[in-house]
Amino acid sequence: MAAADDLPGEPTEEEQVCMGFALVDAIGVDQITEAGGPDIFDDPDAQSLTDLGISFDQQQADAFWEDLNECFDVRQAFFEGMRAGPEIPEEAVRCLEREFDDDLMKRVVMTAIVEGEDALDRDEQLQEELFDIGVACGLEALQPV
Repeated sequence: MAAADDLPGEPTEEEQVCMGFALVDAIGVDQITEAGGPDIFDDPDAQSLTDLGISFDQQQADAFWEDLNECFDVRQAFFEGMRAGPEIPEEAVRCLEREFDDDLMKRVVMTAIVEGEDALDRDEQLQEELFDIGVACGLEALQPV
C-alpha cells in the first residue's frame, strides 16, 4: 500500500509495525476486517487508506496522528525527505520548517495518507496556503494546480 510510502524516507521495520498498531488503535480491528482484513495493505494499487475502504472520523484521525508521532518524528521525516531531493535548496527547506505550523503539517500528512496525494491537489484552500508559504520561502515556481 502506498500510504506508508507517502512519508518521506523509508520507514524502518519497527516504525512500520508501530504505524500498523497506531492505525488499529485509531480505527479498531473491526473496520480493517470489514475492509477485507490485513491483506488489504498488500494492494499495490491502493494510494491511500480511503482506497482500501478505511475511513476516519475526526477523533480517530487525531488519535492516529498522535500515535504516528510516537512512532517517529513525522515533522523531521517530512523535512528530511525534502532535503533528500535536489529540487529544494536548503535555505528554502529551513524557511518551510519555520512556516509550517503543527496544524498545517498534520493536514498535509494526514490528507496524503488517508485520501492520497491527489487529494492535496484538490484542496484549494490547502494549495493556497502552501503556495503562499512557498512564495515566502522563495519557491515561486511551486504554484497551485
